[in-house]
Amino acid sequence: MNDRWWVTATASLVAAALLCLTPAPAFADDIGRSKDKDHALELQRHLQDSRAAHDRAVLHLEELRGRLAERREQSTAATEKARDASAGVDKSPGVLDAVSDLVTGNDDLDRAHDVARNAEHLQAMTAILERGVKEARRDVRVTAKELATASTAAQQLKGAEAARASARLAREWSTLPADYRASNTAQDQRNRRAIKRWHAQLSQMAAAELTPPTARELEQARLPGQLRQLRDRTGRVVPGAAIVRGHDARTFEVVPDTTVRVVSTALASLGVRADENRSCAEFLQQAWGVAQVDVPSDAPAQWESLTAVSKGHPVVGDVVFFRRDEGHGIGIHVGGNEAVALDEPSGEVAVVAVPSKAVLAVRRVTLSPDRGLETDDVPDVVTQGCEPPPPVATVPAGGPAAGPAVVSGLSWNFPVDEGRYVMSAGFGNAGTLWSSGRHTGQDFAAPMGTPVRAAAAGRVSIEQSSWAGQLVRIDHGGGLETLYAHMSRVDVASGATLEAGTPIGAVGSEGNSTGPHLHFEVRSKGVAMDPMPFLSGRGVS
Repeated sequence: MNDRWWVTATASLVAAALLCLTPAPAFADDIGRSKDKDHALELQRHLQDSRAAHDRAVLHLEELRGRLAERREQSTAATEKARDASAGVDKSPGVLDAVSDLVTGNDDLDRAHDVARNAEHLQAMTAILERGVKEARRDVRVTAKELATASTAAQQLKGAEAARASARLAREWSTLPADYRASNTAQDQRNRRAIKRWHAQLSQMAAAELTPPTARELEQARLPGQLRQLRDRTGRVVPGAAIVRGHDARTFEVVPDTTVRVVSTALASLGVRADENRSCAEFLQQAWGVAQVDVPSDAPAQWESLTAVSKGHPVVGDVVFFRRDEGHGIGIHVGGNEAVALDEPSGEVAVVAVPSKAVLAVRRVTLSPDRGLETDDVPDVVTQGCEPPPPVATVPAGGPAAGPAVVSGLSWNFPVDEGRYVMSAGFGNAGTLWSSGRHTGQDFAAPMGTPVRAAAAGRVSIEQSSWAGQLVRIDHGGGLETLYAHMSRVDVASGATLEAGTPIGAVGSEGNSTGPHLHFEVRSKGVAMDPMPFLSGRGVS
């Protein structure tokens, strides 16, 4: 086998191994993937051991080749000398002369014998070295095979990690719902441009095999993996964000995993007409609530409590306070001097233009307070123009959960008694668990068997559904109805007329459910609406 082929193959395998040994970046859900990391470290150690063994075998082979070449030259020279010595002895004048030479001390014959023995010794050593070279070549083949196997395993693990990263990004991405409608053509185009821009950024992250890092990782002095510091136009570090160089040699910004979730959810809400009683500050609170991040519900508190950063370089997901024709707005920055916010004229969630001169302040929700700038005093404009109109109905003094709320002649109760539930998935949450891509109700997580009550008076109908299991509908008249899904038990009959607060069954986990809870919906003429304004007395029938 050609020796040069082994050198070339060895170099190729070592290069492949070095590529496979590049450490994977630390990602957001490290806790859930600790076993994968342990496996990856084990594979990397095995790959390093295989590479070291292969390198030692190659060095041994090269050493033996050098010694063999040297011995072959010596053996050839010794053989020629032995032949010459033998020829000289054969040409001596006869037996008597030879005996005479021995008596007088002529040692040509002894020298001939020594040369012959030396030649035989060198030939034997050469044969031993040749066997050693064959064994070394076999060792190189074995270690090369082990190295290739280890490299393949590392590449497969890296490919699996990339697939998981892409899957996680795909889960964060939500397309526009089927019933998406923008207020006009210009707004529709602006919305779709923002979605396309965000989709491109997620695609870049997936192509770079990068899972969005945590906010804490982005605040480290040394960023993990392939992440590099993001800097503004003046060269100052932009805290809480990073950049990565993609496969096309261009860089793109990277934001924390929670920000990715919030931006995806906000863009999935485009075109949705907001509750007329919800303020722009409450919209921001609900958007960040999807990522389980607590944000105040009023604009001044958001201004003061969220971490202030430079207005000159906002990143995707930043909270932007901006001036508009009347008062101010608050939105989620989505790049291109645009933000997702409540659009006052249309009353819908929309991408709105935010010129740099209109920006009042920028806040980075995921950034630690000690990494931010000093907060300015709240300007008067922030206390105006972003508040909801007065509610259309009053809530009893005891609060929405303490007694029935009156909405358009109906008295409303919470469907699960106070203190017996935890509110989980809210209305409008985006995700792959729901067929439409958005959650159409409010979930009340509660133990199996917890009593469920009619939220308002009406007529009962009962269904069996693949997504809901046992489903109770209550028709309240005027096209308004409530739905109670996943119930473990139904205690009422179809056609029964109930009052608000009447027990109708128990919490369960039937159908498309990840655990015991009540999925509660309010629908007006077949269109799902946020249940909370109805339960709190601010809804309309």
